[in-house]
Amino acid sequence: MRPLRFLLAGSVTPLLLLLLPTTALAQTPRAELRDMSCTGIQAAGTDLPERTTLRLTLVDTDDHATLARQDVVTSAAGTFETTVNAQLKQVAGVHMTVQGPGGEELAFADHGMDKTMPMCNLPFTGAGGTTPLLYSGIALVTLGGVAVSLAAWRLRRAAPARQRA
Repeated sequence: MRPLRFLLAGSVTPLLLLLLPTTALAQTPRAELRDMSCTGIQAAGTDLPERTTLRLTLVDTDDHATLARQDVVTSAAGTFETTVNAQLKQVAGVHMTVQGPGGEELAFADHGMDKTMPMCNLPFTGAGGTTPLLYSGIALVTLGGVAVSLAAWRLRRAAPARQRA
């Protein structure tokens, strides 16, 4: 009869633990970073105070320089999702803190990449470099046209000399 009691107690205990409220785990604020690009990173947070203005601070993990600060307002469910705009060229890792209205840290998140392959390691090719390329292209096309015209002129000039011979 004793083994039956142990078996019954062992099967009922996990069921009771599953039925206990887990509100303490659900109220832990969380932050997340994803989709890092050269000009910003997407940030999200859950289980934060409802309809509250929070301060996001983005810091480079290598030199601890502040990359951006941004305020967000949480929803009625205590969540937010935004893109933190920052110049992330040559940045391998960032750390974001979420601060409440009183300046207390509510949550944090880290995003890191291989230090030998930082974000936007390739040179930036924007609109500023197109003008010299455009002029160089026009000059080369013009030079090619002049060369073809000169060759055609020389062939026309040489053609009557061949007919006489």
